[in-house]
Amino acid sequence: MAIFERRTFDCLHKSLLQRKERPVASVGLGNSMGERRRYRRLKVRLPLSFTISDEKTGGARQKTRPVRGHRINGQTYDIAMEGLTIDVMLSPQDMAYLMPVMARSQEGPRVNVEVEFEGNAVSMAGTMIWYNLFFPGTPPPNFKAGLYFIEPDSNPSKQKWNDFIENLRV
Repeated sequence: MAIFERRTFDCLHKSLLQRKERPVASVGLGNSMGERRRYRRLKVRLPLSFTISDEKTGGARQKTRPVRGHRINGQTYDIAMEGLTIDVMLSPQDMAYLMPVMARSQEGPRVNVEVEFEGNAVSMAGTMIWYNLFFPGTPPPNFKAGLYFIEPDSNPSKQKWNDFIENLRV
């Protein structure tokens, strides 16, 4: 039997509603927010890894967190200048690390992600704005999450990322 969990965090919705820029499209995503992206998404598969930062989750330094400093490897298939989608098949160790943090988080947890492209790797911080967790009945479970970058455009890693995205659009 398959089990599916979906959660949208409130952290970004307020700031999205306050944006003065118009979104690229206005397509419903199954919620009242609709599409709020400023930049077009590109369908590109890239390897990535990520950790959940102690900074925003508050209780992540408590002993209830089973694995400290655990890095989860996965991929992205949907990228934009302002963020990306994380796609991971979770191991039991990944689940033990990720699920307590997700359960405690009222806003989106802060995520430190490293994405590899064109022989480079960039590290950026972002806020998780939604996740889907699917248990298909046989291991491993699949985890997908939307990440909104919080790095300023002046950050060298963010500049590399923006240049990479611009070159893909051409």
